Amino acid sequence: MNADAVSASGDKLVGYKGELDGIVEAVNGAVSTIKGNWGGTDADRFQSDWHGQRQVVSAAGDKLDAMGKKCKTNAESQKQTSSK
Repeated sequence: MNADAVSASGDKLVGYKGELDGIVEAVNGAVSTIKGNWGGTDADRFQSDWHGQRQVVSAAGDKLDAMGKKCKTNAESQKQTSSK
């Protein structure tokens, strides 16, 4: 294992989680603006669709974060094992 490369990839994955969180916040802002300017059942359905998708995007971010941390943990374990 190239522990440094795996650790760097882990950092990237954790960073992507942060990027997704930022995207979710940006879309939330856009949906809030739409909510203030569009009413009725179509608007309600639109907002509901986003709220459902927001959960999917957030879950993907959480998975990326967990994968990144796992990469970093495994890389650190490999470094410790290799140094013995």
